[in-house]
Amino acid sequence: MDIVHLELKVEIAGVSHFWQGIPGVEPPPWMQEISLQEEGGQWQLTLHPRGEITLRGFYLTLRQAYPQDTRVLVNGYQTWTESREYTLLERLPNLNRWVGPINRHYRFSQYGDYRFTDYSGEPGCFHSYAWIYLRQGEYYHWWLSEDESVAYTRFRTYPKQEFLVIEKDVDGLVLTEPLRLLAVRQAVTTTAHVLPGSPFPEPELPSTGWTSWYRYYTQIDQSIIQANVRAFQQARIPLDYFQIDDGYQQAVGDWEPNAKFSAGMASLATAIRAAGYEPGLWLAPFICEEKSSLRREHPDWIARDATGNLVEAGFSPGWSGRFYALDLSQEAVRAFVRKTLQRISGEWGFGLIKLDFLYAAALAPPVGKTRAQAMRAAMELVREAVPAVRLLGCGVPLASARGLVDFCRVSADVGLIWEDWRLADLIRYRERVSTKSALRSTLARFLLDGQGFRNDPDVFIMRDTDQKMTWTQRLTLFRVNQVLGSLLFTSDALADYSPAIAGWYRRQFPVFPRQVTELRQEGEGYRVSFAAAGGVFVLAANLGKSPMQMPLPPGEWFADGKVVTHDVDLAPYASIILRQFSRKGPVLLGSDGHLFPGADVTRWQFAGNQVTLVRHNQAIPTAMVHFWVPDLKPYQWNGVEYHPTPLAEGGLLVLPDA
Repeated sequence: MDIVHLELKVEIAGVSHFWQGIPGVEPPPWMQEISLQEEGGQWQLTLHPRGEITLRGFYLTLRQAYPQDTRVLVNGYQTWTESREYTLLERLPNLNRWVGPINRHYRFSQYGDYRFTDYSGEPGCFHSYAWIYLRQGEYYHWWLSEDESVAYTRFRTYPKQEFLVIEKDVDGLVLTEPLRLLAVRQAVTTTAHVLPGSPFPEPELPSTGWTSWYRYYTQIDQSIIQANVRAFQQARIPLDYFQIDDGYQQAVGDWEPNAKFSAGMASLATAIRAAGYEPGLWLAPFICEEKSSLRREHPDWIARDATGNLVEAGFSPGWSGRFYALDLSQEAVRAFVRKTLQRISGEWGFGLIKLDFLYAAALAPPVGKTRAQAMRAAMELVREAVPAVRLLGCGVPLASARGLVDFCRVSADVGLIWEDWRLADLIRYRERVSTKSALRSTLARFLLDGQGFRNDPDVFIMRDTDQKMTWTQRLTLFRVNQVLGSLLFTSDALADYSPAIAGWYRRQFPVFPRQVTELRQEGEGYRVSFAAAGGVFVLAANLGKSPMQMPLPPGEWFADGKVVTHDVDLAPYASIILRQFSRKGPVLLGSDGHLFPGADVTRWQFAGNQVTLVRHNQAIPTAMVHFWVPDLKPYQWNGVEYHPTPLAEGGLLVLPDA
């Protein structure tokens, strides 16, 4: 670690102080010691104050070279904040000021870090939360924070100055005794498939499900939920969860069923479980809307900022306009949250609770505390309230959710269009609803899966109706989610599907654990190598509007009835999943019965010219199964003779399993 200097801003008895120096050398008079320890690429910095001080800023500046080909991985503040690689010619977008002054009525600023983080607007100057890498040639230069419990860490890049600054979000933190404020790891790797220093997660079976939001939004009632449950049950779709989203409650903050759910939520949960699915329910536990009874009856429960103003958490036309953050420092508010969660779990019987808009807990931390401390305490509250329930976190700074939720959203909400240019380019809103942004973040954050929670990439949308994405775009969303997601949800009604789309939807079953071994990115193109169901696969995806060629790893690959050995051509927004094979005796190339070619084939054998073939009982009933064979002799399958098609050094044998 080549340290330039450390800067500290503090307040003591109402007086501001600034210090710049080197850790371990002469500390400022109000600090006994600033100790820095290093071992094996791990760095820890501890502050030893003299008496009580309030931290206002912490900036550790390091020397860092930035060759022109450097790519910077930027991890956004919370779930919805777009996260992706940037070149040094790009700028990190800040909100366009035309949407209004930064004040308490600024309708976009509450969702991200715009109010408390500087955006320089300079090319190559980025800030990334908790971790960052600089990809230079074939090497990934990593910096990772190993402790975000006290204060969030921002890694800042300054290419012109050749600096990397490690900044802690400490404004308002009161110190009276020694505190380890910084714990970071530095590493260099040649691949990006696991966070350096983190245990390699064991492959785990993904969970599947349905949620009401992206098909019906708030326009749900009990008959709509019941009809969809019956449809999936009758079609024998092997889902794990069936989740009721926003629209069942009287108001946000008033968590009782409205008139559209007259039978009660317990009745619906029982019906869902009887159909073979675990019932799930949406909840925004830390906010209330303008016209809620909670807002009217408990105005003192609303959080207030340092100037005494109510803390607005956002604006939604569907929720009577403004909504507010609850003051979780009050025991009465904490008891309300606890009771609500326990009623949903105990009295109503829901086994999965989706917790949304969680960032609100960090908007106005208590005096003497940081955003990270407030957010972590809020997440501990919900986990302690319902320790046996599956929790899905959403709209939350990811570090605060680790170890406290079972699943966590790692992307923005997908949209019914690929991208909203007004939000992306005009307003420059990083937390926008956007399919493209969601995919970028899902790909950038795939490393987090199994590191304290399982990744939720949000839903895939496959239907033709009530959306404006092309089939190519929808299929890419479907494929990326299936490869990188551990929670595989849709909102589509089965009645919306044509027979062809229904066939594609069924191609996700059976689901398998997947082990990602590498992710490579070049511009808008991504290549993900992974293993599943005994096979080795590659996902190639183009998120851009121009055609491109994607080079494949060495070897031979198969997809869509063709053998591929070099590059694959990808049209705009297109994707493909290929299976690797080697020509050693008869070998399975793949099938069109599963999204991962050949994963539906559980057993196959060649005995002379006789072929035995068994496919999974959850797979679609009809499929074309492809083999490479070393000769062109006819083969017998189900009493019918099939002749291979000539290939280089052998033949392609296609068997129709109907």
